[in-house]
Amino acid sequence: MITSGILPNSVTIASTLLVFYNFGMILMGKSVHYFWIRHGFEANVYMEITLVGLYSKFGCVGVTQRLFDDMSERNVVSWNVIISGYSDNGFGEEAFCLFNLMRRNRFLVDFFTIMSLITASLTIKGSLLGRRIHGFAIKTRLENFQLVKTALMNMYVKGNCINDAYFIFNEMPVKDVVVWTLMLTGLSSGRCWNKTMEDFNKMMGVEDLRLDFVALMGILSGCSRLEALKQGRRIHGLMVKSGFANDIFMGSVVIRYSHNNNGELYGRAEVCCGIRTRAATTWA
Repeated sequence: MITSGILPNSVTIASTLLVFYNFGMILMGKSVHYFWIRHGFEANVYMEITLVGLYSKFGCVGVTQRLFDDMSERNVVSWNVIISGYSDNGFGEEAFCLFNLMRRNRFLVDFFTIMSLITASLTIKGSLLGRRIHGFAIKTRLENFQLVKTALMNMYVKGNCINDAYFIFNEMPVKDVVVWTLMLTGLSSGRCWNKTMEDFNKMMGVEDLRLDFVALMGILSGCSRLEALKQGRRIHGLMVKSGFANDIFMGSVVIRYSHNNNGELYGRAEVCCGIRTRAATTWA
């Protein structure tokens, strides 16, 4: 386009930047940014937001902050982008500081803001911010979104607050495989083995719910701790049916399970032979 003598406008540049952002091409994005500065294009909110998103995606938080500070105009989208940038790069405290500043400037918090704040809370250990964000989500009715509920569950599971996660889980009218997997994994990691198996049986009664790799791994781990031979065999059958039986990681878990149950599942050697690719952990 440029070699043909046609100079792009700000909309074209912003669209091009968005492409480089989506494909992770930071150097090309910087080149377009330099072109924009060199040719003196007028400030454009859409363009500025795209630049903030581009640099934050690649961890350039210093540049991101300077661009945000110099913006000609700020809206909810620009605030969400900068908060998300800090949150995704592990700067949880900075993300919350910007959130407070956003509220002081009387911008309304939306779904994207709350999701970024939940992510930010995971980077701050031993903090009550997560619970405060949960309370804020309830107050603003943003908790009604299924993705927000799932993110809050994940926050509590990672913080080992299994009871809080389970409360949200029980309040969900619709539970997909992601929600079930998250809850079962949380119960398993929290050593609530009996509850893990109880909820697994409930999940198996849900129609049109397909188990995934993560769910099966968590449940099999729970069976191993409980020495639940019957349930373990059932899960191994599901693994075979779902096409996971030849997976090296899943196979290793089955072998460890067999070891804990004196090799009674189907025989460790038999399972090991079924794994196409074996690692040192498999042979061990």
